[in-house]
Amino acid sequence: MSSLILINIDNRRTHMYNRNCPDCDKVLQYKYKHSLKIAIEKNRYCTTCCRIGERHNQWTGSHQHFCPDCKVEIKHKLLNNQRRAVRLNSKCKSCSAKDKISKLGVHKNFVNSKRNLGMKHTEETKKKMSTSAIKRGANLHSVNYNKSSIPIIEKFGKDNGYNFQHAENGGEYKVRIESGREYWIDGYDKEKNVVVEYIENSSWHNSPKKKIYHELRKKEICRELGCSYYEIYE
Repeated sequence: MSSLILINIDNRRTHMYNRNCPDCDKVLQYKYKHSLKIAIEKNRYCTTCCRIGERHNQWTGSHQHFCPDCKVEIKHKLLNNQRRAVRLNSKCKSCSAKDKISKLGVHKNFVNSKRNLGMKHTEETKKKMSTSAIKRGANLHSVNYNKSSIPIIEKFGKDNGYNFQHAENGGEYKVRIESGREYWIDGYDKEKNVVVEYIENSSWHNSPKKKIYHELRKKEICRELGCSYYEIYE
């Protein structure tokens, strides 16, 4: 639906043509009748509605092309970027990097090596990497601890006849596993071979991922030390 109105601009009477947005019913004004005619024929929306979803002329979901080498889908935020990529037959980042390496004269075995194909390290490789990192001193770092846990650990030790080494009594005891991993124990009685861990009551420590970590940590420490293992929950 359209209408004609007269507006006084700078003491001049000007014709303005009106129609409503087909989506939100907002009033749209046109200075020329020809513009109104085109808008009606193409069922044009207001500036707000024309930016919603697939109506947007730069809609992300429709702008993609495929890598000519590996056929991976490459998405573009802007239509002009997608057109340029198609015109230049652009490749994905992985294939572009391999081409760049090849041009530098690097051996093709390196270009197609497992490290460039997303392969995971084996347990033997992880062990060697951990050993190398320890030799470089990568694990020589300070240890954070919960100060409120110290009185609780000491009370547990006094009640049960243990003398625990902890952060404020000789420093936390470090256990080095065969795989190369290291664990810092909250409390350890070396004479009686007893370990105690203080588990904080937080969303992170109660998360399924952290609980799995605690179980793995407990098994590896017990296997390494052959000790009695206690957990104190906050």
